[in-house]
Amino acid sequence: MTNPALESALPTQVNFTQKEWAAFGIAHLHCDEYIMSKINDVVHYFQPAASKCDQWAYKSEASEEYKQMTLRTFQMASQWLSGRRISARRTPLSESSELERKSSICIRVKQIRTDPTTSSLHEVARLMESLHGLIDEIQRQHSPELRSFAVNEVNLTGYTDEHNMLQAMITLKKRQGVEIGLDQITGLTLAFFMGNSTLSTDLGHEYKWCPASNRIVVTSCGVTQITKATS
Repeated sequence: MTNPALESALPTQVNFTQKEWAAFGIAHLHCDEYIMSKINDVVHYFQPAASKCDQWAYKSEASEEYKQMTLRTFQMASQWLSGRRISARRTPLSESSELERKSSICIRVKQIRTDPTTSSLHEVARLMESLHGLIDEIQRQHSPELRSFAVNEVNLTGYTDEHNMLQAMITLKKRQGVEIGLDQITGLTLAFFMGNSTLSTDLGHEYKWCPASNRIVVTSCGVTQITKATS
């Protein structure tokens, strides 16, 4: 990039206020841009320091599409918004939620032990894929003749609290043409997997799955409530 005013200022200053950037006529800078400036007749090249967003994108394991979408969002945001975090606190869905009313079974889980491998938000798709696969495998064990669950028939809604601990609700939607009791068997078995607290030396210890870390054979969660439909 070229900007005579910025080139003249760089030999003596590298940090600028928003007002000074506006005086240079520069609204946005990208980390791959650079500018040339002479200091004592020696040519120097300057690049913007990586922002927190750019640092996040470099370290993140999210898909390239997701990272670029996030970066574009913050680049288009006003300066005061991009430099601040919005303070928010979320609460669980109420017990009479619409998802629960339309489900054959509803399982509420809560993370009860810290786990450094807790899944990040951008891994929700992978988490749902694992959950869907586990539910289908459970169903095949007791009712192999039933069709697999459709994507919209399995739902996980959750959040992490101020201590980064997961609280979630998993529902299996009522399915037309499938006996509701059979889906409830699937749901109850899933609940056992998530709340299975048996020791590694006990029988059945391998039947575990953790919605917080998306790992099999281990769980850091407990089941806090199960509700099932009567019809």
